[in-house]
Amino acid sequence: MARSRKKSQATSATVVETRSGIDLAPMVDIIFLLLAYFLINSTLAKTPAIRIDLPQSETASYVGEEAIDILVQADGSITINAAVVEKANLAARLKATVANNATEPEVNIKSDATAEYQHVIGVIDEIQKAGLSNFNLTTNRR
Repeated sequence: MARSRKKSQATSATVVETRSGIDLAPMVDIIFLLLAYFLINSTLAKTPAIRIDLPQSETASYVGEEAIDILVQADGSITINAAVVEKANLAARLKATVANNATEPEVNIKSDATAEYQHVIGVIDEIQKAGLSNFNLTTNRR
């Protein structure tokens, strides 16, 4: 707080003025740091390692975070949670993933819009061979 002394011209008495208030500069610095932190972390949170072009749907909806994501690329390659898997090993890999969970997780099938339908059907067959019945075909909303 700053104090300044002024002499009144009429009297020789000293008048003390006190400037009260909160210094906002440190608070603004902290707010900018928090803003930068959340902006950086929000962009890094869910950036997929593999880019696929999902088909469009008018009735698409959001599914929960606790799910197994299976990506089917246009060339037929399969990825489970960012790890490339051969189709022959897909059911075993799903069984191993499910063994760690107490409840049956949702399986989200994200197929490239240009992928052959047979590749997607093959993935669904492997999911059912692994004993899972709760799966979704993921699309983008139009």
